Amino acid sequence: MPRDPAQVLLDHLGIATDRGSFRPMLEGFRQVLNDHGIHPDRLQIPMTKPTGFRHPTLFAKVLTWCKDTGFDESFVVPHCEVDDPEPEGGSV
Repeated sequence: MPRDPAQVLLDHLGIATDRGSFRPMLEGFRQVLNDHGIHPDRLQIPMTKPTGFRHPTLFAKVLTWCKDTGFDESFVVPHCEVDDPEPEGGSV
């Protein structure tokens, strides 16, 4: 029987924090999907400033797993490449 999906994701978030890597987050999402019979060829999770991702130099990190390459096709988007309507420090 599959584990509780929320617990799987929380466990992998903790691992990601301990390792200083986003890779365990993708592994957690893959595990939840696989546990429910969904076997994607590609998984992409956009982490952006408007959805809560905060980083001093990055506006976004797009996490990507691809079955053909085994993992990381992730990329980053620096703040300087984005017209950011939200001032530093949050919305007014």
